[in-house]
Amino acid sequence: MDSSSDRGLEDDLDLDNEFQHTPLSDYDASEATKQSAEFDAAKFEHEAQQALKSQILILCSALGGADDTGKYVLGADALACLKDIKRWIKVVDDASDSWNVASACDDNGLVVNDLVPILVQLPARAVDANRAFYHNILLAALELLVALTRPLVLDTERASAAKIDLYIKLKKSHVRYKDRILNYEAGRCLKSVVGLTIPILSTPRDQRSPKDTVILNLCLNLFRNVLRIEPADATVGTRRSTSKTQQVNDNMPHGVSREDISFSHTVCVFRENKVLRFVQTITAGLGREFDERVLGTVCLDTYFYLLYGLDPATVAVQPGDGARGGAATVLSLGSALEHEKLLKKKLLSNNVTRHANFGTLLSIRQGDEPVLTVSGQKRLIHADLLDQLDAGVSKKAVATRHTTNKNESTRSDFDRRLGAERAKQLSRNAHGVVREFCTDFVEAGFGPLLRTMRRVVLSERTPFAAFVEFHFFYLVAWVLKYERLLREHHAGHVFRLGYVQDALSYDMLRLVVKNSLPLYVQNREHSLLRVAVGCFREMLLTVVDMHRLRPEDYAGLSPEQQHELDAYTAAAEQLLRLTFSAEDDIEVLFHVIHDAHKVSLAHALDMIEHTHVLLKVLQYLADLPTPLAMGRKRRGRPQQQLDSDSDSMDDARLKRYLQFDRARYEVYERKLLHERAVACYVSVFAKFGELSELQMRRCISYFNRIMLKKDEHFLKLLRLDFMLALHDVKDAVFGPAVMRDLGRLLGHYMHTLEKKWAQTDAVLLDLLTLGQDHDRGVRAYLETGDLEEWRAREHAQRGADVAFATPGLSYSHKVSVLASALVYRDHGGLLETLAALLRTRGDDELVLDDRAALRSGVFRLLLATVGFRLAPGRAVLPRDADAGHVTAAVELLEQARERPLESHEVEAELVEERQEQREQPAEDTARFDDLGSDNDLETLNRVSESIDRLDVLEAALEKNTGKRRRDPEADDVRFAAAGRKRKGRASRTARRKSAPKHEEPKQHLSSKYVDSDDDASDAEKEAEFFRREEQLQALIQANGGVISPEQFQRLLGGGGQQRTMVDLSENEESSLSGSESETSTQQSRVPARRGRAVIDEDEDE
Repeated sequence: MDSSSDRGLEDDLDLDNEFQHTPLSDYDASEATKQSAEFDAAKFEHEAQQALKSQILILCSALGGADDTGKYVLGADALACLKDIKRWIKVVDDASDSWNVASACDDNGLVVNDLVPILVQLPARAVDANRAFYHNILLAALELLVALTRPLVLDTERASAAKIDLYIKLKKSHVRYKDRILNYEAGRCLKSVVGLTIPILSTPRDQRSPKDTVILNLCLNLFRNVLRIEPADATVGTRRSTSKTQQVNDNMPHGVSREDISFSHTVCVFRENKVLRFVQTITAGLGREFDERVLGTVCLDTYFYLLYGLDPATVAVQPGDGARGGAATVLSLGSALEHEKLLKKKLLSNNVTRHANFGTLLSIRQGDEPVLTVSGQKRLIHADLLDQLDAGVSKKAVATRHTTNKNESTRSDFDRRLGAERAKQLSRNAHGVVREFCTDFVEAGFGPLLRTMRRVVLSERTPFAAFVEFHFFYLVAWVLKYERLLREHHAGHVFRLGYVQDALSYDMLRLVVKNSLPLYVQNREHSLLRVAVGCFREMLLTVVDMHRLRPEDYAGLSPEQQHELDAYTAAAEQLLRLTFSAEDDIEVLFHVIHDAHKVSLAHALDMIEHTHVLLKVLQYLADLPTPLAMGRKRRGRPQQQLDSDSDSMDDARLKRYLQFDRARYEVYERKLLHERAVACYVSVFAKFGELSELQMRRCISYFNRIMLKKDEHFLKLLRLDFMLALHDVKDAVFGPAVMRDLGRLLGHYMHTLEKKWAQTDAVLLDLLTLGQDHDRGVRAYLETGDLEEWRAREHAQRGADVAFATPGLSYSHKVSVLASALVYRDHGGLLETLAALLRTRGDDELVLDDRAALRSGVFRLLLATVGFRLAPGRAVLPRDADAGHVTAAVELLEQARERPLESHEVEAELVEERQEQREQPAEDTARFDDLGSDNDLETLNRVSESIDRLDVLEAALEKNTGKRRRDPEADDVRFAAAGRKRKGRASRTARRKSAPKHEEPKQHLSSKYVDSDDDASDAEKEAEFFRREEQLQALIQANGGVISPEQFQRLLGGGGQQRTMVDLSENEESSLSGSESETSTQQSRVPARRGRAVIDEDEDE
């Protein structure tokens, strides 16, 4: 929100724009009146600002001043003056979101000449007679100092040029304030502020007043503000092209150097004046000694600004623990190259206009050649001749090759207000101070602060403010990383894991994964998403470190220490189990990397690090000697189904549900190898000039993982940008290990590409296509060059046709039954899609071309009932369809979604047409058996040679005797979702009674459909089955393990008049030759079903 003066300036600009587009004939004498009114308003605003400055000047003069000896002398009404200035700030600046009073105070030197000397000198003058008066003076000065050092937040989208100028001025003023506070008499101002809290700290909590808590809050806010003050950015504005962007050539005030306000100097001054100890005391007593609702947030902010931009590795490692000798030389060279990249990037990013590219001129003369002149900073920095030529040919192409398009970023207002993380440097003295401070904080203050912030959130039931959330997750991630690095360098620090257990609780995990990450992804809060993902990454790494602890790896442990390590391991296993059992909650972890490169390079690098860690952790869990037990709940079933043998889950499927096995890891890995994730990696890899060696290793590791699964994922790397990056990276400056890995990746990639190209030339078409993951037909064609296989798969995925069991149902009842069936199948989204499509019906025909939706037989029947005409891959509602039926269908669909029919009613009204065909007389279906005939076996062998022939033969034999077993989960594929609400076996009985009856014997595929009349024949069938099994084994052994289809067909025998029983005791050759012509004419033509080749054993055995 801008001040009135800013709005007036914007109104002037709008008026000028309107003036330029108004015809001359429309102007009259009123234009002069408008201009006069605007001039009067601007003049009034200027006079008001001058009057305000005069009032502030009078108050600052009456406050007091220093005499010739430097002693500060208070005025007669000093306390009243301080209160009046505070009132002016509240009425003007806070109410109008402006900084006019703060600017006037800076012009009169209020902070530098008055407030800081008052806080330093007055405590020594206080005696019993005037102690209360001086105490009020100090509190009033403290309130003003906090108000005048508050962080400045500039909305660059709405701020006027005048406000931007005021922002730049006050940023310099804040730097001057920080220098005065830290360096005036060695920072005694800070010690005086801490001294105001000593009487409060010595008072028991039940005897403190609310005013005491306010004083503590003021002190903490002052320390927070001093830590946050930094020089202004080199540029102020949202885009370089905007007219509001201004360049700050001199962002430091006169007489102040960066060393005077550096972070190292600040923490040393804080330690000397007891500030750090005061902050630790307040934090350690949150909730127990101090009000957590008032002081919790400001304590969090103080720690955040102390640690923000500070690398935990810098603090955790002692200055003398670095590499030495040759390793130190390599590290110093690498750090120098990284520093050079940062300097180049910083130099080029600070230029505002095109004129900044000039100002340097370089002339080169070689022998008798003409003079070569190069001008501009970019021309002098980049030495690659090819890059220079490319930049000269097409600047637009070069810009789009290595940079992000301007319309791809979707940053929010919060992201714009949050500055980029700046790396802080530590001197040797400051390193010791910060290391000691962080160690004490983790031991005493981290747990209370974490519990306080979580308790505040849970009690208020309101989400965090954006900045508080950012500070909270950043602090947790920083502490966990700091402790992890300590454990890596010193094994004895493993017992410090107890200090961070509050950050590794299940409640904390749910706060990050379930409550925060989905919201940030939905709202596109990229800064919050980055820090929350970093927090989860550090939590995961710490938990895995705990899970790897073994007491035998540590010598000389006491029984208590061994018990502590065992407790850490058990807690880690429980947290891992709870984390990966909630499959719906962790789904967001696989999507955060999608299109991360469109935000920024730093954001993409963080998401790549997250993906790398997640893959490593998942692989670690999959390779455990004892698989991790998962706590997933299975869907409930009626007791009758649970007790039946046919519905019980076999051992392999039960293991899949209860353990984190290799199959579960492959599912998760496939999600992380998504095409959009690959696009992020390729985009980052193409910017190899800005990457470190560790970041390059992350990219190479991901590409190697794809190459290991090249049969499934290689086409995702068949990209022109990836090929171009592989071509350019050969000239990059990296260590020998990275270059060796790059060479191996390039060789493996080109070898695979050559092999794919030899298989089919169509693979090169992939370079011209986008999004193969969304079109499997394209992928199948690129892999094989043949669409027949894909068409066969597409046809196999089509669901069975469904029909009504009872003819003559009313239209409304038909629609209700079908809609309810879709609801029970968890396809309620199809109802929403159909209802929305029907509402848009006009005079034109409606077309539904959702191929995935049309695979459902129930949905196809619903469309046909409404009036759609079904075609392959689409459904069309003609223009002449009954409007009344369409309107009634919309209402019935909505009613069915809210109040579906009972599940047994739905099941009784629907039957599958394929089941009816299986219940036809035996003479019509004898030749079509479920496993196929001899030709089916040949087809099966041609498609998949890995299927065991013996299993196929045994399956066919078992089918012929009516004893075929199927997967219990597939016994009732038509209503798998509705099975959760079945009420016993009565519903299935009703459904069978409603279906058409046949006099011929029925062939059932499951024990659920076996009638009581069949019990008498079970013994005979079993005896017949085992007799034929013995004959089959004897025939296989006699023929050396291989039998012909004709021999097998003769063995089956008894399947009607076409089949003949064969006596194995006779001469096989004569028998087979005599019946070969007969059996060959009766071969079936039904394609083999591959998934039914393996037959499970009976569960009761």
